[in-house]
This record gives sequence, structure tokens and C-alpha cells, in this order.
Amino acid sequence: MPAGHLAQDGAQRLEVRRLSLPGRRVGRVEVVRRSGGEASWLFVVNHGEQDVELAATGTEQLSGARCDTALRVPAGGVRILRQDPTP
Repeated sequence: MPAGHLAQDGAQRLEVRRLSLPGRRVGRVEVVRRSGGEASWLFVVNHGEQDVELAATGTEQLSGARCDTALRVPAGGVRILRQDPTP
């Protein structure tokens, strides 16, 4: 599915590579990546009224849930994803 289109479940799907620059904002979704040491963190703030889904992997830091393919961020929600470097 092309980036920025609505999925069948109503979530908007966005590609992280479109959003991964520091302070990048696409529509009502704000994404910031911070790196240091052995990991990087993806901070996602959804200012919109629809859930969004980003193609990303890692561990969501607020819930501890593992994200294997996509990170879902509810409308008005915040997610912090710890991403380990790829070998």
C-alpha cells in the first residue's frame, strides 16, 4: 500500500523512511529519531484524528510490546520505539 493511504481498518499507513529525519512532520504525524550507543529511538506523535501505522520494528518503550512489522499510533497518541541496529 502506498505511503499515506488509508488501510482497510481505517489506520493511515506511513513509511518511516519518509518521516525519519529529525523533527519531520507529515500531515498531523510528527516523527523524531534519536540515536546513541547501541540503539536508536523513534518518537512518534499523532496529532491527527485517525490512527496511523508506520512500517517499523523494535520495542515500544511505553508498553514494552514488541513491534515486528508495524507500529500503530492511535489518534492523539504517542509511541516511543527502541530500534536495535541491524547486524
